[in-house]
Amino acid sequence: MKLKSVFGALVAFGAMALMAVGVQAATYSAGVVSPSEGVAEVPVIVTPSESESSVSVNGYIMKLTYDKTKVTPQVSATKDATGADCYATVGTDFAGANTVLVSDKTATEGNNETLAVAWASSTPVNVTAASTMAFVDFAVADGTTGDIPITVELTALTSDGSTDTASTATVANGTITIADDFMYGDVDGDKSVTSTDASLVLQHVAGLVTLDSKYFKAANVDADSDITSTDASLILQYVAGLIDKFPAEQ
Repeated sequence: MKLKSVFGALVAFGAMALMAVGVQAATYSAGVVSPSEGVAEVPVIVTPSESESSVSVNGYIMKLTYDKTKVTPQVSATKDATGADCYATVGTDFAGANTVLVSDKTATEGNNETLAVAWASSTPVNVTAASTMAFVDFAVADGTTGDIPITVELTALTSDGSTDTASTATVANGTITIADDFMYGDVDGDKSVTSTDASLVLQHVAGLVTLDSKYFKAANVDADSDITSTDASLILQYVAGLIDKFPAEQ
């Protein structure tokens, strides 16, 4: 309802024409995010189609679809045009006076959730190259690994009439990449490197305990093909302050 109300207000901004829109297969990366950081800023980027040199934009509705079990859109610092919480912030290229922005979660199908964002302005933005329409911050769920796709669909775009109604624009889908969340030498996962870690490595080598597979990379501080007593020795040297980096970090 919020989206319909605000997008309907586009009519008050002047004579506008609804333009055809398209989605391209190009992708961007929101960057590498570690689970400890917890939040990824996803930019939504629009570009004139190959056949267009520019697109004049007075308003848009876009939809972002994501796996809600892995990421959750975060409420921005400012309220939207209706006074409710907003899940997006206006991109630099689309900021300015007399603009409105609203967002709402509009659909859920299985684990997939859709967030819709609508923006309108009395002053058109002339897009001649890749431009950031908005940003959405996503919190990453604990234990999430790998790449998380964010599908972006530009469902409506309005012009102030200065461009042909056949004009098109494209938006890019994206990916949040989750980095391995580990620290070299931290074999017990307590976020610090101590003699206990060296002891665990020695016990693993002796066959007394089996390290959790997720800590193998952290234990292999000399970056060879195996976990050995050399790794335990290097961890002890690190704890004693004899070295400040492991060979794997060089």
